[in-house]
Amino acid sequence: MNAEVIENFSFTAPQSSPEDLARERLDLSEEERRVVDGDKYGGKGQQATEETEEYINDALESLEKALMSIKVKPEYDEALKRCPESTQSREFRLKMLRAELFVVKTTAERIVKYWETKVMVWGEDIAYRDGRDPTLADMSQEDYNSLLLSKWMILPRKDKHGRGIMYVCRPAWVYQDRKNLLRAVWYMWNAAVEDEAIQKRGLVFLSYAVGDSALRYDRKVDTHVVRVFRACPVRVCCGHHVADSWVIKMMFPFALFMMGRSIRNRVELHCDPEHLIEDLEKYGITEAEVPREAGGTLDFDFEEWLSDRRARGL
Repeated sequence: MNAEVIENFSFTAPQSSPEDLARERLDLSEEERRVVDGDKYGGKGQQATEETEEYINDALESLEKALMSIKVKPEYDEALKRCPESTQSREFRLKMLRAELFVVKTTAERIVKYWETKVMVWGEDIAYRDGRDPTLADMSQEDYNSLLLSKWMILPRKDKHGRGIMYVCRPAWVYQDRKNLLRAVWYMWNAAVEDEAIQKRGLVFLSYAVGDSALRYDRKVDTHVVRVFRACPVRVCCGHHVADSWVIKMMFPFALFMMGRSIRNRVELHCDPEHLIEDLEKYGITEAEVPREAGGTLDFDFEEWLSDRRARGL
């Protein structure tokens, strides 16, 4: 491993080894294991919430109290002053509750992280402007290029359990500044949950790293990507990471540690790209939902999709 790799990669950074994951798995209660397997494999075991009007209203009332109990939340407090309607809107808070399966405490914490991270990624002027989600028009040319070329995209087909599929081709990641990619990531996570079915059913994350190089690995950008994901109103049911490079496989435990225990137990590493489709079918994803470059049969014109959204002011 040469000096360029070592510069971006720390061997002393915390990591989660296969042995650590096995121990975590053993430490799960029977109910926790059932929930994790339900999220990974879909079907009857997947978590779901019956959203009656009474249930939603009670959750929203409890959420307001939970937010008030958090003492230090400067970005959220500023949002309340500058864009109160959107900050307190039923639509926004319901997205957040769904992302946390209506657990009020963690929803309040996610909302606080949302505003902290939104300001970090976009700056105050865009973050607080009417409280709206940033659009393609808010991106610089470098941001847009990063979004288009990095292929961080919500695919047009859902898996057989009705979950959305977020796909990213890691070898294609392009950015002049890390924030170019973070704005692209923020944009796509929030675009995904425009679909109410994805808010309710969640989505599956498919990271295709075949052909990736250790020379391109940037641990800091991975750290910030995870931070953005944890702040946005989206629930990732499970993740699939596809890699053929021993170096990328070696770096995977460091990424797992950053994800946190909950996501870590829902991530699978696929080391045989030739049998990827066969592996993914176990989780409810068929070749029809996977882009051709990853071995599937899906053709998706991402640039056309973006052009259509720009024309609609999104």
